[in-house]
Amino acid sequence: MPGKFRPVAPVVGMLVLLLTVCSALWPLALVRAQSTAVPAAVSGNHITVIVLDMSGSMSGNDPAGLRCSAANAYIDLSGPGDFIGVVNLDGGASQSVIAQPTEMATQSARKGLRDAIQSKTNGCAPNGSTPTYNALNTALGMLTSATKGSNVAGSVILLTDGVPEPNPSSQIDTIKSKLVPQFKQHTWPVDVVALGPAGTQDGIDFHSFLSDLASATSGKFYDDGHGVVSGVSPLNIAPFFVDIFARRNGRTPGPTIAPTNLNGGQESRDFNLGSLVDHLDVIVVKDQPNTQVTLRDPNGNVVATGPNVFVSTDPRYAIFTIDGPQAGNWQVNVTGSGQFLVDTLITSSLALSITAPTDKSPVYPLGQPFDINAMLTDKGAVVTNGYAVAGTLSFAGDTNGAAPYTQDITMKDQGGVGTYTARATVPESAPAGTYDLRVCASQTTSAPNVCGDVSLRLSLFPTPTLLDGNGNVADPVAAQVVQFDPALRLLYGIPNGIVDWLSHGPLNSLPATSSADIPGQVKLAGKDYCNATVKGSAQPKAGGAAVPISVTNDGCGKFHVRFPSTANGTYTVTFLTSGAFKDSHGDFGTTTHRADVTIAAATPTQELRAWLWTLLLYPLEAFLIISIIRSRFLNAPRGSFTIKGQGGVLPLGPQRSLWWALMARNIVSAKTEWHKPGLLLEVERNGSVRVRRLRAPWAAGRNNWTKDDGTPIPTSFT
Repeated sequence: MPGKFRPVAPVVGMLVLLLTVCSALWPLALVRAQSTAVPAAVSGNHITVIVLDMSGSMSGNDPAGLRCSAANAYIDLSGPGDFIGVVNLDGGASQSVIAQPTEMATQSARKGLRDAIQSKTNGCAPNGSTPTYNALNTALGMLTSATKGSNVAGSVILLTDGVPEPNPSSQIDTIKSKLVPQFKQHTWPVDVVALGPAGTQDGIDFHSFLSDLASATSGKFYDDGHGVVSGVSPLNIAPFFVDIFARRNGRTPGPTIAPTNLNGGQESRDFNLGSLVDHLDVIVVKDQPNTQVTLRDPNGNVVATGPNVFVSTDPRYAIFTIDGPQAGNWQVNVTGSGQFLVDTLITSSLALSITAPTDKSPVYPLGQPFDINAMLTDKGAVVTNGYAVAGTLSFAGDTNGAAPYTQDITMKDQGGVGTYTARATVPESAPAGTYDLRVCASQTTSAPNVCGDVSLRLSLFPTPTLLDGNGNVADPVAAQVVQFDPALRLLYGIPNGIVDWLSHGPLNSLPATSSADIPGQVKLAGKDYCNATVKGSAQPKAGGAAVPISVTNDGCGKFHVRFPSTANGTYTVTFLTSGAFKDSHGDFGTTTHRADVTIAAATPTQELRAWLWTLLLYPLEAFLIISIIRSRFLNAPRGSFTIKGQGGVLPLGPQRSLWWALMARNIVSAKTEWHKPGLLLEVERNGSVRVRRLRAPWAAGRNNWTKDDGTPIPTSFT
């Protein structure tokens, strides 16, 4: 169960607290380590699977093992209701599953998971190849098992520095076709942290692949090459994990301190904490292991582990987790060299929920408006005034170091009922992919009191339109259905690809059954779009069940759609259209058009053409095809012959007519062989030869052929 862990302090502590309140002579926020119990963060139910790349290339892109420190920070921020599992992305002999999802309810649970990562990765040591598909498939299976029979939300954090190996193209294609649809179906985002420089490996832009993976699943893409400092640094990686934790676990980002240089001495920085804060996390990230960090509360007291306080440290960070923090100026003191930065996360009695869009909303098309709704409550009661509510919509994919597309959104409570609304439109020129929507409520221009986050996908969807007989866009479009006689419908209406192909000639490419056949085109930004996938359904406006449509690709950007239509009237055609993975990420946009269908009987000319083709041309074609096939099984004539009285041996069969070569290749014509018309020779498989005269009475030379006794050679083979 989510909630706060508040241990009971010893009696002495209670007396001291009572004396403090009554006399006001002692500091209000005196914090001492008086209990071994440790409070846990306030968290909602969530399961995170962290996939840590341990492949050999990490020796160059993360030699210090910063990724493991960042994962440890994520673990230390977690508490009751937060389940974390870890997968080792490594093609070596090490175990792929470091830990199944386990609740981080206690300090010992968190320490146990940190120790498991340290042990099972040999101290975050690189090793092996990059079987990204296997690791993501393992993470998917872990989420499936852990969420079975529950509504617990889940997500994956993938931290990697390159394309999958071995067989990168095969792995990427399988990830897109098999894993991405399952992550989308379950609403499990994959947040991706890319380490190392951008570039191409094996002909694949791996940052583009990783960004597409995040965008397709409503995750966010992080690039350590374009973090807050240059180079590989914990000041880049750890804040990524903090941001992911805030978005996936319902925290509000609080005051921050930008990267600050240290000169060997102490640097102090203050931040102001407002009222109504129930819980505070202070995350100090440092790039030198020996740098020391302390935190002082508004009364100047050093914050240490104790009742309602937990302090966790790592060579790369210090985290202070505080329940019931005091409002006012807090001071971070850092001593040492290198650089440091500070992030804070807060929870409040205030709650801001984004009711539209949600994680389960459909994908929105770029260039079209959508509504944003949010509600602000305080301890369950709707708040209608006293706060300014505003949002920021920003692209969450790879920007190659450029500033991401961002849009500020002002929200208003139009009806005074506590529902803040706005309408936003992201232009088609903006990148397609996942966008982060963060809506915050504040009383001043300082840090917000509370925020809500949601990820939504905005994609480029090619737009299909229907064309009239002149090739012009029309809506509604007139569609005439030709109805052939029942015999032709029965003959050519069989749902078989060969039968359908055979019907094209007789029916002049019209459908055999009563179906509308309408040409169309697909465009994006006014240009023909060649990579579209189009499907959908058609439904009579007058009522009735929707029927699937058949869409045939007629070339780049051209198609025709066919659907059964048994009655006159208007049909609503609903298209589901998707573009290339880069544009639509496997999602489909919806477009509707209308078709006015008129059914008319086939004209006499159409019927005559169909029957002539069916009864004459097709039988002739069938005869030729069968004869040619039969001829292939007949014996090809080979050998030699002599002509009586002339002597000599001549070869047989090199000069045959095309007709006999195709129709009966074991037949030899005397006209072809000896230039003497009127006789045919049939060569059998055993080598014997039979002859006959041509049968037609007018055939030239037929009467010139006789036996030795002078009788005519028969007209059948003997």
